Amino acid sequence: MMMTYDINQSLRLTASGQISKGLTNSNDFTSPLNTKFDGLENAKKGNLIHSEASAFSFTTNAMLTYFRTFRTNHSLTANLRGEISESRNSINGYTAVGFPAASNGNQILLLDS
Repeated sequence: MMMTYDINQSLRLTASGQISKGLTNSNDFTSPLNTKFDGLENAKKGNLIHSEASAFSFTTNAMLTYFRTFRTNHSLTANLRGEISESRNSINGYTAVGFPAASNGNQILLLDS
């Protein structure tokens, strides 16, 4: 987004900004019945690899411009500019190993009442 405002004939303010956010999730489940687990003990059969990442960033800036023409062939231009930006990223992941033979990778939460 960008904004331009002419304060008067010689003074102009220009400002812009940008915001970005992203989120990704990944689950890779391998059934304990998969043949790559043949020969392993039951407690090591099956795995779930989970990962998630998030990102957030913003940038904003402003510029003040002074422009003046003297006589007919002389000009003066001066700019004052500032910018602020930030970027935050986080990654979280884990691997779980050992699923019951009938498991399909869905998480089941059992609550005692």
